[in-house]
Amino acid sequence: MTDSILTVLEFQTRLRAFLQDDQEILYSDATLEEALRQAAGDLGRAYGLFVTIDDLDGASATNVDQRDEDLLIRGAAGFAARFRAVDRAEDASLAQSMPADLLEWSKNTLYYFDQKLNDVRKRKLQQSASGPASAWTWDESEKNW
Repeated sequence: MTDSILTVLEFQTRLRAFLQDDQEILYSDATLEEALRQAAGDLGRAYGLFVTIDDLDGASATNVDQRDEDLLIRGAAGFAARFRAVDRAEDASLAQSMPADLLEWSKNTLYYFDQKLNDVRKRKLQQSASGPASAWTWDESEKNW
C-alpha cells in the first residue's frame, strides 16, 4: 500500500474538477470538506481504520491508499451533490421542484461508491496478516454437530 500525498486542498481541487465547478460557484469549501469527511468515513469502515486527509480537521498526513484516491473523490462528489440537491429542495418555491436529475445522479454515484467499497474491503481483508475472525474449531465428535 502506498499512501496518498494529497492534502485536503488538492482533494478539493480534484473534487471541483469532477463536479465541473472549477469557478467555485456551486459548492462551498465547507460543503466539499464535509463531503470528503463523509466519503473518508465510509472508506475508513472498509479499511478498518480511521482515514485521515492532510489538513482536514487538523490531520498531519493522508492515509488513503493511492489506488483509492479516485474512489474517494467519486464518493465525495456523490455526497456533495446530495447536499446540494437537499439544499435546493429546501429553497424551492411553488415555481421550482426538487432537482430530480441532481438527486438521481448523487444516488447513482453513491451506489457505485458503496459497491466499490465492498471491493476495497475484500482487498484489505486479503492483505491482512490476520483473519477477520477467530479460528474455527472443527470437531465432528461433538454431540450436536
